[in-house]
Amino acid sequence: MFKILATILIASLVGFCTPKAHAQNLPSGYLGGVLNYSSGNIQYNYSFTANTTGADYIGFAFRQDPGYWTFTNAAVTKSGSSTNLLANGNLQYGGSTSVGIQAPADWGVWYQNGTVPSAAGYWSPYQWYDGAVGSYDGIYQSISVTAGSTYNISFYLSGTNASSNPSIEVGTYAGACAAGTTIFTCTPGASAGFTTMVTPQATQGVGGAPAVTVTGTTTTTATSTVIIGNQQVTVTTPTTTTTYSDGAVSTVVGTATQTTLSSSAFTGVHFGASQVADTQWNVSACTQTATCQVYSTSPGGTYETGSWTAIGSTQYVTFIPNTGSDSATNPWTMILVNADGSFRALGTGRILVEGTASNGNLYLFFTNSNYNGTLLSGNLGLTGQGATFTGVENPTAAQTNTLSGGMSSTPLTAGQTGGTGGSSAPTVVSTANSVITTSSTSGSTTSYYSQPITTTTWSDGSTTTANNGSATLINTSTSGGSSTITTAQQNQVNAVTMPGLTNNVIYINQTGNGDAINITQVGAGNRLDGATATAAIITGGSNHITVRQGDPTAHTGNNLIDLYSAGGSNTLNLNQGTSSTGTATGLDQGGHYQYDYVNGTGNNLTVVQENTVANAGQFASVTINGNLNTVGITQTGTARNQLFASVTGNSNTVTTSQTGTSASYISVSATGNSNSATVTQSNTGASGANSASISLVNSGAPASVNLTQTGGQSYSVTQTCYTTCGTITVRQGN
Repeated sequence: MFKILATILIASLVGFCTPKAHAQNLPSGYLGGVLNYSSGNIQYNYSFTANTTGADYIGFAFRQDPGYWTFTNAAVTKSGSSTNLLANGNLQYGGSTSVGIQAPADWGVWYQNGTVPSAAGYWSPYQWYDGAVGSYDGIYQSISVTAGSTYNISFYLSGTNASSNPSIEVGTYAGACAAGTTIFTCTPGASAGFTTMVTPQATQGVGGAPAVTVTGTTTTTATSTVIIGNQQVTVTTPTTTTTYSDGAVSTVVGTATQTTLSSSAFTGVHFGASQVADTQWNVSACTQTATCQVYSTSPGGTYETGSWTAIGSTQYVTFIPNTGSDSATNPWTMILVNADGSFRALGTGRILVEGTASNGNLYLFFTNSNYNGTLLSGNLGLTGQGATFTGVENPTAAQTNTLSGGMSSTPLTAGQTGGTGGSSAPTVVSTANSVITTSSTSGSTTSYYSQPITTTTWSDGSTTTANNGSATLINTSTSGGSSTITTAQQNQVNAVTMPGLTNNVIYINQTGNGDAINITQVGAGNRLDGATATAAIITGGSNHITVRQGDPTAHTGNNLIDLYSAGGSNTLNLNQGTSSTGTATGLDQGGHYQYDYVNGTGNNLTVVQENTVANAGQFASVTINGNLNTVGITQTGTARNQLFASVTGNSNTVTTSQTGTSASYISVSATGNSNSATVTQSNTGASGANSASISLVNSGAPASVNLTQTGGQSYSVTQTCYTTCGTITVRQGN
């Protein structure tokens, strides 16, 4: 195999012609054709790059109806080398062969279409003399090539007549051998347009040419691990390189051997792109019960690595046993397999639930230690629909292999079914358009809307509902008061950067797991953050962090915590003033400020701020990104309390309490499934009203709100629901 790198390099007049000009005569696929030869002994040069490693032929074809060509001094060199890879390149040796042809030693002879033309070529010392009439004949030889390397061909040519298309011409060829594993037994394929009459092996030693002997043999092996059916195997392929006394080298790739590393029915299930999906899922059901509920799916890939991995049209996902140190917890390794069986690991994990849906389809819900969940459908190519299936929670490998026996061993496209464990893909039975009434509440105003919808009933008994156009406002009702932040509260937010925060400064940049950090700052002007005005950074899992700021004697306060935590199962206890349970509650007189950002799963965050001076504010900004996090925030004292909490993820619990004699403001925003917010505000003074703004966006399982306000109060609760809205409870009193 080759590709042309350059056109002809000539010492005088030389021509190059494309195959289209004379494809019916000189067989196509040549590197170049001599079309404008006039007279003299001319050197011609061509080059090609080998696409594969092994034996390639170098061939020359001749035709001159009215006269003869004389060809000699052929050479092939690898770029960067001057060694001629052709044996007997100057055609010194030659003679009669077993079929009566006068041929140069170490060269083969070929004819176009297997027909010997009249005036066919023959060898005489140091030259090939050829006057073929009506069709082409010629000679060829094989060399050992390396894929990606460039090879240069040169030869000298003279003729009795000037070139004339198509009756007077010479073509040069290079390509992979179709038969023969060594350079001596090489036979070009029929696609070259020539039939071999004599192989190079038949002319070895002809005319007294030096006998070719083996001077060296080396064998190397290449090893790769691939997936074949339901097995993970190591493939070992030997390659033998032989060196000969004439400088020739031949390379032979031997028969590969296989060693099985693992074998399981689960590995034999090849999940195509439509069978692997990111999901909106019921975290509580899938992690704590044997019935997993998936609200919707996005087929085509997985977040197993922490970022999106798309599955190509010729790839599939499967699983092999995990042999790493975490195999007890995560028994399987998810892998992405290519068409040739090679693969890369996406990560380890475990199956939370595997089982059967009501229509008989088989599903597995796979997750890693960060709860990046992936739904795998064993019998049906998904189109975005959800699924509820019941079976085994945290199954053993044996249980998974048993269930896998009913799954499809070949990837399925969207809507396609396979395997023995599933039924046919659900089809649409009917659709119906209707109108429902929805509502949203903002502060004292509740708005009611008319929302057109389309309900689709499927053959498996399930139904799906989708909006069918925009909602129309029907009416509004008003109650309660305003929930906007006051000017004084906004000024407090704007004045978050306080003077005197340089007396006690601690910078943290911590990475690790299972660490315990206890920090106590006593006095005024305490600050905990990161160097260069960034947050203190704590990266890792299962860490216990306790920070207490405040002066138990002087109560001078002025404390700032700016902290970023990334990881899972961390416990953060951040107290200003202090207690919970740093005690010493004389209530500080300075300002307390916190910026807390938690990114991960299963974290527990406790924030306490206590203050006794009305003009010194307490401010907390808490951002949670992840699942199964528990957040408790307490602000108490005579200071203004202000809290901004933002939650993104599933099954998070936020509990807040603001008590004292000054106005309090809280803003809670939660996006995800099954999140809950419990908000308590109590103002026993007369300095202003409590105000709460709560926004919930639940894209799957319902969210819930429980708001209690005593003293002056106002609120705004907004809930956006994609499926079922959760419960909102508001209690107000004096």
